[in-house]
Amino acid sequence: MTSNPTSNTHHLTSDAPSAAEPALAATRAPVHNTLDHANTHVRELQSSLKPALEHLVEHVQHTLRHGLDSVTESRKQAQKSLARGADATARYVAEQPVKSVLLAAATGAAVTALLIALTRRR
Repeated sequence: MTSNPTSNTHHLTSDAPSAAEPALAATRAPVHNTLDHANTHVRELQSSLKPALEHLVEHVQHTLRHGLDSVTESRKQAQKSLARGADATARYVAEQPVKSVLLAAATGAAVTALLIALTRRR
């Protein structure tokens, strides 16, 4: 009896899936185990990182609050300083009106002379 090449090929291709099934079954379990192991490690990593991230967020919030408080305090101090300067100036002008006018005129003349000197050099 002679074998037909077409029937041999058909026989081999029809047997291929059943022959590969044991190999696939043998690799399924290790692959699932590896995936389960990786999933466990990811969960452990998430659990260990969560407290560190929460601490970092708290630290950043504290630092930002401290910075904002510092800026607010600096603004208040600057406003107080400007108010004291304005009060002192108003008091001086009220107590010494002639000297205040002469001082303002002298300051204006000095600034004008400085501006003229600077513009002539250019």
